[in-house]
Amino acid sequence: MIRQVYDTFMKVDPSSFWRNWFDSRFYIAYLSSKFNSKLVLDIGCSAGVLLNFTQAEQKIGLDISFSLLKIAKKHNPNSDFICADATKLPFRDNVFPNILAVQIFQDLKGLGKDWERSILETKRVAGKNCKIILNGNNKMSKHFKGYTIEEKRSYLNYSQQAEFFKNEYEIKVEGYDPHPKWLMFGLKKILFNIPDIINEKIFEKSLFNFLRSKRYLKNGRSFIMICKRRS
Repeated sequence: MIRQVYDTFMKVDPSSFWRNWFDSRFYIAYLSSKFNSKLVLDIGCSAGVLLNFTQAEQKIGLDISFSLLKIAKKHNPNSDFICADATKLPFRDNVFPNILAVQIFQDLKGLGKDWERSILETKRVAGKNCKIILNGNNKMSKHFKGYTIEEKRSYLNYSQQAEFFKNEYEIKVEGYDPHPKWLMFGLKKILFNIPDIINEKIFEKSLFNFLRSKRYLKNGRSFIMICKRRS
């Protein structure tokens, strides 16, 4: 799947590939491929790259950019796409068993929008036992340069987001990818020359175990949070 995720980025929306090999979205694609439900919602789906890898019977992508949604629909003709604001989700309560919210809350805060309202809306549409997967960058990491201390401290972090989920959800959060880019590029050259079937059966899980850990919450480039709604 690793090479499939990269190839999909290059085919669908090359500008959204961050030149960071195996960034956290690769792992989220891996996780979402394990979804076993009838319905999944991707909030801030952009061009629909990650939605492509979910196995749900009905896939719904939501984004504020109509131009990106047109690209998403072209490459995911069997999925449904809605142009809407993440702070005003056009769905009834308690609908979705699986939700992706990739980078969305941090981006909303950066744009000066109501990121807290967006989290509340996400929780509102989450169904019983819903699993919400979200991620974000860690600008306090040594890998982020060119930012002032004030800018780094004002950036939305994982603990601020976890506050909204802790009373109703079981939360698992890990840091992701503290390693230098030259190392990741070297791994890419190796893994991309191995047949996909071997990667998936042998190396894929080991790669993600290498990239993620609670230890990396401080120095990892990003974090991944999985929130499972309690019954």
